[in-house]
Amino acid sequence: MKQLCNNAVLCKGKYRIEKVLGQGGFGITYKAIMKETVSGSLGNMEVDVPVAIKEFFMKDTCEREEGTGKITVPSQESRALVELYRKKFVKEAKNLAQMNHPHIVKVVDGFEENDTVYYVMQYLSGGSLSDYVKLHGALDEAIAIKYIQQIGSALEYMHQKHICHYDVKPSNILLDDKGGAILIDFGISKGYTEEGHQTSSTPVGISAGYAPLEQYQQSLQDFSPATDVYGLAATLYFLVTGKVPAEASIVLNDGIGRKSDGISAKLWRSVERGMCPRKNDRFQNISDFIGSISVGETTIVSKKTFVNEFEAPIASSTTNASAGKGKGKWARTIFMSLLTISMLLSLIKVGYVKVHQHIVINELVDNMVKVKGGTVDGVTFSDFYIGKYEITNEEYDAVMDERPVYRLIFAQMGGVEAYINKHRIKNEAAMGKKHHPKIVSRKQVLEFLERLNEKTGKQYRLPTDLEWEVAAKGGICGHGYKYSGGNDILGVANFYNGKKTNLEDVGQKRPNELGLYDMTGNVDELCDNACIDINDKRWSVRGGCCLDEASESFITSKKPLGTNCLVGFRLALGNSNI
Repeated sequence: MKQLCNNAVLCKGKYRIEKVLGQGGFGITYKAIMKETVSGSLGNMEVDVPVAIKEFFMKDTCEREEGTGKITVPSQESRALVELYRKKFVKEAKNLAQMNHPHIVKVVDGFEENDTVYYVMQYLSGGSLSDYVKLHGALDEAIAIKYIQQIGSALEYMHQKHICHYDVKPSNILLDDKGGAILIDFGISKGYTEEGHQTSSTPVGISAGYAPLEQYQQSLQDFSPATDVYGLAATLYFLVTGKVPAEASIVLNDGIGRKSDGISAKLWRSVERGMCPRKNDRFQNISDFIGSISVGETTIVSKKTFVNEFEAPIASSTTNASAGKGKGKWARTIFMSLLTISMLLSLIKVGYVKVHQHIVINELVDNMVKVKGGTVDGVTFSDFYIGKYEITNEEYDAVMDERPVYRLIFAQMGGVEAYINKHRIKNEAAMGKKHHPKIVSRKQVLEFLERLNEKTGKQYRLPTDLEWEVAAKGGICGHGYKYSGGNDILGVANFYNGKKTNLEDVGQKRPNELGLYDMTGNVDELCDNACIDINDKRWSVRGGCCLDEASESFITSKKPLGTNCLVGFRLALGNSNI
């Protein structure tokens, strides 16, 4: 018996195995049900939550006892090797648990049982990109690029932590229930020191078609994002052609093949360069590869206006009233019954909402970056911390206990029209995606800071003008760029390019020297101008936004609040308050 039986329980009954999702050389992944208890006004309720559980199990070395499910290693000679990879498996779980990225699978638990180790992840129901393409055929170029951008941002995040994935391929990219791409399987990933030296000498496996020559040669002693570039470019090849790429040795002699009809020459050139057999001939980082294929995002914002919300028209309930009295009473009865069911279901959800809010708020402190103090233009300032990203819709909602509001036209029978949320309906597009920066008023910022400080016991605030500028320049030892992160605005900022203007998820562009994202472009950032009155005209914003041209987006630029402002913000903390 190689895998656990269906309905087997783990962790004292907390998890119940439903089925096997997949098996590799070093582990088995199961779909399981997690038992959770949530509290509400009606008392405690037990609910089932689907999760994925990965079990350490070396396919060619380990055995499983019948009846007990325990793992054994029959070969004495293999036990040292199994222990080596077991430690690597545990390290993989710990590394994953510390990662906080929207396109990297989330680890929620870990434990030992059956003489082996397990870790628990979010369950992703959408299947893999490999399965999707096999079922539906090659993807449209724009859709393929969207997925590659998402996984590219995950890899770039890993590379900033000196970790390489080394197994980027379509079967290791799952789709969530919203169609987003999530990177999984860190079983052969490697960590490196800040000097670029590997922290373990464990051999790395091979995925034919997606691994470059240096991986076959085990020449991975030094940190090099270019190896993951190859896997990502090969994945893009598969998505747009529907075919598995040739192995690296064939690419060395014959190239990647001829471009198919319907694939742009620009994209094909990028794939060819990304899959160059010689590592030094490839894109040297993920950002450059993504920049070569990117064609823009999808949430369009007008250069002239930005709509925050609209009033929903509420139709008259007296229309055709005389014709629908009987139907109206029946409709109201159904409405009240379903509303009662809805309220019961909401009690189940409320526990998870609270847990999610707690996680989001706790992660804010993890995304604070230290900036060393010094003296600038005769002004001395102390060490401080500043947010790596602009505050997003998700973070704002978590702190303010808000949730997206949706209109529900519940029934329309005989003139009876039921609306939930009968006063103001927010424009879903204006509310934005959860990882877009939050567009705010000055009053909202002050309320947010007050609420956040109540919840955390810290003293979050806005950065001062001086702190913001020092951070945007990369600290007192920055390189003196015009824009935050470089002199080429295309690589570091989301700005007005003369054609269309898009809000983007935070963290999509290249960071500056301190690892701070979007300090140029995307949204204008509010600073602490020592203005107590929210109507004080001295309030100003920094960094430019996606409505501003390059000439309006220099680090040193400052503008008063006005019609072409999309106001967002990032957090700051004093050195003693982290």
